[in-house]
Amino acid sequence: MNSKHGFQKNLLGFLLLILISVAPFFSKAQNLRTTDMVLYGKKVQIASTVTVLKGAVGARSLILTTGGVTFGSGLDSAVRSSLYSDSAIVLNNGNVVNGVVKANNSTITTGLPINIGSSATLKDSVVGKGSITIKAGTVKRVFLPTGSAFTYSGPTPTFGPVDRVSINSLKLPVMPPMPTTIAISSVGTVNITKDTVITPGKFGDITLSGGKSVTLSGSGTYIFKSIKNAGTTNNTFVFDFKDVLGNFIILVQGDVNLSKNSFSIVHGGGARYIFLETLGTGSTSNGNAFNLDPGSSGDSKWVGTVWAPNGNINLGTGTKSVSFTGAAFTNNTINISSNTTIDYAPYIDVQNGNNPLIVPSFEPQPTGKVDNVIGPQLQSLFDNWDGTATYEDSVFRVINSDVLIDIIVIKGQYTTLFNLLQTSPYGMHDFVSNGNQDIITGFYPIVNLDKLNALGAYISYCRPVFPPKKNNGVTTTNGDIAQRSNVIRNGYLTYGENVTVGVLSDSYNNQGLAGSDVVNDDLPGAGNATNPDAVNVLQDYPFTIFSRGSDEGRAMLQTVHDVAPKSKLAFRTGFISEGDFALGIRQLSDAGCDVIIDDITYITEPFFRDGFAAQSANYVFGQNKTYISAAGNFAGQSYSANFKPVAAPNGMAGFAHNFSPGGTDIYQQLSFAPGIYTIALQWDNDFYSLSQANPTPNDLDFYLVDNNGAILFGMNNNNFHRDPMEILSFQVLGNTTCLQ
Repeated sequence: MNSKHGFQKNLLGFLLLILISVAPFFSKAQNLRTTDMVLYGKKVQIASTVTVLKGAVGARSLILTTGGVTFGSGLDSAVRSSLYSDSAIVLNNGNVVNGVVKANNSTITTGLPINIGSSATLKDSVVGKGSITIKAGTVKRVFLPTGSAFTYSGPTPTFGPVDRVSINSLKLPVMPPMPTTIAISSVGTVNITKDTVITPGKFGDITLSGGKSVTLSGSGTYIFKSIKNAGTTNNTFVFDFKDVLGNFIILVQGDVNLSKNSFSIVHGGGARYIFLETLGTGSTSNGNAFNLDPGSSGDSKWVGTVWAPNGNINLGTGTKSVSFTGAAFTNNTINISSNTTIDYAPYIDVQNGNNPLIVPSFEPQPTGKVDNVIGPQLQSLFDNWDGTATYEDSVFRVINSDVLIDIIVIKGQYTTLFNLLQTSPYGMHDFVSNGNQDIITGFYPIVNLDKLNALGAYISYCRPVFPPKKNNGVTTTNGDIAQRSNVIRNGYLTYGENVTVGVLSDSYNNQGLAGSDVVNDDLPGAGNATNPDAVNVLQDYPFTIFSRGSDEGRAMLQTVHDVAPKSKLAFRTGFISEGDFALGIRQLSDAGCDVIIDDITYITEPFFRDGFAAQSANYVFGQNKTYISAAGNFAGQSYSANFKPVAAPNGMAGFAHNFSPGGTDIYQQLSFAPGIYTIALQWDNDFYSLSQANPTPNDLDFYLVDNNGAILFGMNNNNFHRDPMEILSFQVLGNTTCLQ
């Protein structure tokens, strides 16, 4: 089927990488999801000396702390903890928040939507639909509505003066729905009072008197009338997954009072696969439908997601240790007492047969595809951005709300666009030199990303500057001995004289240990009798705000120094952008390097054409110099074939690729260990960004699909007359297989 552009659309590389399915009881809201929350209730009240290790805290009415609480372990997305309320947030003295603080002021109950005490450490933005008070401490950034009716009282934000924004422009939380309640039509009649092993089914009351153990043998649904435990020693729930990935769904008709409790998870599984719903009202437990309270002695622990639609949730007693790993939801109040530690483990449903172990790196578009200027990655970042965090992951590099991007410019529009992007509606800055390419690279405000979609007359498309991949291994080797260069050196008495070797890698001295290497004769420099010429560092890795580079470049230079101890050495980082990497190659050559080595791969480098880095390598070769790259190290981690069209599944237009050499198979088996993965799909067409004659006349997409072939998500853009590539990024939580 032909598109409006007159080209044939192909669907290549359908991956049966089964995404986490969070159903039947979790659904997505506009900018917050139920599964973002570690605690979510009408009111969330937290006492002093409580630690929330990660996960967002949400309330429809009020988040209240009565003492010093630590939210989050850092600003990285994996460990941050933001606070969101549809009405108000009131924090006592001594609170630490590694995340944003946002209140909607929809039904104000405190006089101020945000009221924070002294000794506050607020490491990200504070945003209120009304006045804000912070008695004392530090805050990164404050956003207020415009107008004299709204005031701020507190310390000067470290990011600068208070930001005044129209109410309609404030990025306020849209609170998500609560989980859907699972009806309990009937319960069993067999009560449990002693050590017991049970399989999925219906039971009566669990009443354990202390020191007792109930083993839930195998995943499935367990229905109870109530759980009311007591005793001076801990009772234990054992979740035996039997080495089969599945869910434990515990449905309780009445209250759950665990008292002193421990748990054990055996033969696989984890907190993410355990769900408990209690329909109790708290009538038997002081209003608490779920109570984890060890009393005046001992401790208590629970694991998994808890949903209590009709009563309160209580965690802790105030004096003894309580640990809760999972997430807690109620339409009422969540009360967290002192000495409680809460860790976030969102529920993963696997009952429908999907693979829950593969998670997209960012929230994909519902259709799996966009047709705009900024593309799927940046569109998702704009749609879901929250805060002013600084971080780096497998897709984005963000510093104070600004993301590093490449803008591929329409031919002839470079100067006009470059000047326009620096004006106030856009605010691009800290440009990275690309060596006279028609690509503008720099940091761009995330809140303004959507404005680039209106600049189609100047911009072909945009993409994040994907962090590069190092091609080094995990084993330290004696390179000199391994390649027997020591034999040649000592036999011919040649030590690299009159040769300069340049290296491109992540960093040279981010770790601050280069001086020690010179003293130890691992590198040349002042004090080295064999070679006093210091390493010529053209540019080291600048983005140490994320984390320091590993100094792999210095390690490579140590190996070169072992092999050729009298050669001169030079270094240039190649970890800023693909264009800057290509520029760095030329700079090393122009600096007099006779041999240049890199261990870098950018996933946006063309597979079937000479990209900018390859062109720079050819520039080195043209000067009768040697260029050595580790780019080929990914050859064993790739698939390549001529496109063989067969009918696309699911009624989609176009064609799918047939992986089978003889029959028909649009999927390919893949196996994954835990880790972060990026799959780059490219096809043999010209690149617009390389100013080639016939930029791709084809638009190829790839998607994640479930076992039945239903599309779960994709990260695709319209490639027509742009560059022939798509990129899919995801995280694997455990050993798993899927189909491509």
